[in-house]
Amino acid sequence: MARKVLNVTPGLLMWGYADRTHPGEGSHDELCVTAACFRAEGDRVYFLVSLDLLDFPFAFSDAVNCAVADQLPGTDTTVQLTASHTHAGPSLIDESRPNQIFAEHAAATVVEACLEAYGDLRTVSRTEVTSSSVSGFGAIRRTGEITDIPLSVQSFYTERDESETEDLYLVLFQLPCHPTVLSDRNLCYSSEWPGAAVRQICSRLGPSTHVMYLPGASGDISTRQTRRDQRFAEVERFGRMAADAVVASLDGEVRQTSVVPEMRMAELKVTLEPARSLSHEELDALRAMAARSSDERTMETMRQAIQWYDSVHSQLSAVPVDVTVRVFKFADVIQYVFWPGEPFSSFAQRLRDSSDIPTVLVGYCGHVGYLPDQTPIADPSYEVLMSVYGRDGSEGLLQASETIIHDIRGGV
Repeated sequence: MARKVLNVTPGLLMWGYADRTHPGEGSHDELCVTAACFRAEGDRVYFLVSLDLLDFPFAFSDAVNCAVADQLPGTDTTVQLTASHTHAGPSLIDESRPNQIFAEHAAATVVEACLEAYGDLRTVSRTEVTSSSVSGFGAIRRTGEITDIPLSVQSFYTERDESETEDLYLVLFQLPCHPTVLSDRNLCYSSEWPGAAVRQICSRLGPSTHVMYLPGASGDISTRQTRRDQRFAEVERFGRMAADAVVASLDGEVRQTSVVPEMRMAELKVTLEPARSLSHEELDALRAMAARSSDERTMETMRQAIQWYDSVHSQLSAVPVDVTVRVFKFADVIQYVFWPGEPFSSFAQRLRDSSDIPTVLVGYCGHVGYLPDQTPIADPSYEVLMSVYGRDGSEGLLQASETIIHDIRGGV
């Protein structure tokens, strides 16, 4: 494991709210890169890296993979990046020179963290998985329905030198909910509630335990209906709620365990095609619907979506894109399915229902936007209207995921 702090300077354009046009003024808390290195049979080396940023372009992850491979000749390396999706971090896609310098620094920091983690490998004695849910944390923001959020916690133990005692070395946790406690008026860089949760878990478990947050299928889940305000004290409250749930899960009943934590990886390439654009007549009908809405927040987000629809779905941005769906499987304990973009929660549920071991859908592994479970005509919410690749793209990723899970189960 390795953890590195990103060097973030004032003046960088932030990523996450279209209405926010002013650059960041400074840091409220640290933005970090956390890297876990897993070496399987032979020379196969897998890296799982979490960034305290909104997301990243595919060119960023390609550059990181090439740089790590160049530094580790003779090994078969795979670097799986994820982003926490904080809306309070600098943009990696803004083309201004300061932001591009930051992007270069972020990539170099990821490579540095991967190499440091590779140099600190130790034998895993066992791994355990617990699953539960958290109430009152988030809601399906399209409908306003407050729902229980699934929590997954995987713990890795290592043998202490010259002792039969084990150390809790790594905790991976996933609680899928948008890190959007802070509003577009915030101009301080922050890792948001996932960062607050990691800090609080680390303080409770001690300095020898590493903690990594994995973003989930939270394209349609946020704190919009559950937060009390949008200040930093509220960020800490949500972080405390998450930390309480993770620590309680570690002390609870273990769902799956393995003393032979074999790891396997499989992947498939998928081409996402742009969704059909709505006609002006269809947009006019949705505009009229927004004007009749009784929910002020829904009305405002629909107005924003219709206003930006043409630019988001223009041929400049809506082009076919090749993406990778990847699965990390730890014995028969748990498997992680990595998607680009912002998958809706229903896809995580479908993968859980179709798998014979705990299955976690990890989103935000490359910037392609929302991955919805409805069409704009059936559900004209902001998230669905803003989706460039639409429901068909989501279903294609789901089909690829199910194929990988089936094949990896059969030893392929």
